Amino acid sequence: MLCDWFERYAGATPRGWLRNARPVVEAYFMRATRDSLTAAECTALLRSQPPMLRIDRMTGSVRW
Repeated sequence: MLCDWFERYAGATPRGWLRNARPVVEAYFMRATRDSLTAAECTALLRSQPPMLRIDRMTGSVRW
């Protein structure tokens, strides 16, 4: 789920992946325990941090 989201919205650049991963990583380290985030927690985090708009250079359109 998470990798698919990154692939779709962060593109092929490491910077995009890091920018979009930051809220998830921060939430993980803010937990009292190092248990994995649940799917619901990941979904809530991704919804609270929508991806930046980008221009598709092939079509000239603005995309997520």
